[in-house]
Amino acid sequence: MYRSPTPDGAWWIHLHIEIQSSRESDFAERMMIYHYRIFDRFRRPVASLAVLADRQPGWRPGDYRQSVLGCHWTLEFPSVKLLDYRLIRLLYGQRREKHRIIQLLRVIDWLMALPPHLEQRLGQRLTAIEGEKHMQYVTSFERLAKEEGVQQGMQQGQVKVLIDLLTHRFGPLPDEVHQRLEQATAEEIDTWAGRILDADSLEQVFGD
Repeated sequence: MYRSPTPDGAWWIHLHIEIQSSRESDFAERMMIYHYRIFDRFRRPVASLAVLADRQPGWRPGDYRQSVLGCHWTLEFPSVKLLDYRLIRLLYGQRREKHRIIQLLRVIDWLMALPPHLEQRLGQRLTAIEGEKHMQYVTSFERLAKEEGVQQGMQQGQVKVLIDLLTHRFGPLPDEVHQRLEQATAEEIDTWAGRILDADSLEQVFGD
């Protein structure tokens, strides 16, 4: 995968993950629009991924394609369907490292809260997959969302991700910003994370 270097020598890819819980006729077009907007904003490579959380097994949106007067515009994007658990099986099948699987599951849990009955089904399915593969990588996905101690650990991970994003956008953060992030509630973290893309300053991110 192509990666673009930053002035300090680091390599960056902007990851666009779209969580879709219902069928939408113009979904592929919306993926294209968001993909371009992110590229236009940061001028760096963008990877757009779709996580389909709907209950219609037959709905699998295709790529976006537009052709007019010899001009062609195409966006091909990978998608996973939670109904068939392709994402989970792919991770186990490729024998990814334990910490990488846990990190990705935590990101999914942060972005999309499952209803209790689906959360239970996913936990049961994970246990079955672990038994098939003889790999006890994630012993209880449900516990990530239910146990208070793990919830605190997840929130600390979200704060770290938020600090990395803010530092990339605005440079080194003042001590008061670090302190505010460490004392933030889960709701505040979600609010600030949603503002990063359009904000031009730290004041716009943290403003009331």
